[in-house]
This record gives sequence, structure tokens and C-alpha cells, in this order.
Amino acid sequence: SILSCATAQKIDDETKGKIEESKRTNELKIQNRNRYKKIPSEIFELCDLQILSFSGSECDVKPCTNISNVPAKIRNLKSLRQLALVMNDLKSLPLEINSLKLESLDLSNNFDIDISNLEIQSLKILNLNDCNLNSLPKGIWNMKKLTVLGIEGNDNIPEEQITRLKKEIPNCVIYWK
Repeated sequence: SILSCATAQKIDDETKGKIEESKRTNELKIQNRNRYKKIPSEIFELCDLQILSFSGSECDVKPCTNISNVPAKIRNLKSLRQLALVMNDLKSLPLEINSLKLESLDLSNNFDIDISNLEIQSLKILNLNDCNLNSLPKGIWNMKKLTVLGIEGNDNIPEEQITRLKKEIPNCVIYWK
């Protein structure tokens, strides 16, 4: 298996094969299954990648290994249109994520993630289900292309914010409560 210097973790043969295949398909879907603490650095060299899904592990059983951050190198994935980082242990996002032309972003089940700096204006679909959010991201008011917002399981978001969003982005379907 390959050793990733930047992340100091071994890349298993399954992941190595998926990375190689993604060079042809521009799509990469990895289920962590308690293997990685960080996104393998080799992924950030896939400049033509359009779809990236890096799903975490259910943590009913300990020890549980999930990624806890997204490196600034995410900006290298300029062709990325769909990003799913579901069920990880993310606590924040790098500002560099806003430079991407993402159309779909799924951060569901990242409990207590801080998304206050999220303002990707190209987003059409944003899923933040079960993230224990207390408010919508400040930049959501500028996401005029948004057609779907999933915020189920975030019961602390003030209803006034939902009402305002419905007025400011009337074509957005909001899944909440």
C-alpha cells in the first residue's frame, strides 16, 4: 500500500484502486469504515474530480475514526461540483471551500460543525441535516441559486431565519423539522 506523507497514514489497496479509477470517471466515493483520520492527500491531486463523497463511520462502537477537518488543499479540486462529507467529525470548514463552484454540498451528521463562514454562491443543494446547528450560515442569504436546503434535526435554528429565507430565496425548498 501507498504511504501518504502529508497525512502519515497508509492508503489501502481498495482506496488506491478507487483513486486510480476516479482519474477516468472523475468521481470518487469512499466509505471510511474507521480507516482514515484525514482525507488522503492523493485526492487533492485529482484536479478533474467532479464528485467526491467521503462518508464517515457510524460511531456507535468505539474507537471510531473519522475525518475531523477539511484541508485548505480542497481549493485544488477546481472541477468539483458535488461534495459529500456525511457522518464525519468535522468541526469547521476552511475558507478555501468557498472558492469552489460546488452545486451540491452534503455535510449531514457532522455534529456541532461550525459553518458560519460558508458562502458558496453556486450551491443549488445544501444538506446540513442533524448537525446540531443553532443558526443558518451567515452567507446563506447570498446563495440565490439554492433550490434545496436540508436542515432536519437542527431544532435550535430560529424560525425567524427560516421565514426570512423563504422570502429571500422563494424557489428554495426547505426540509426542516
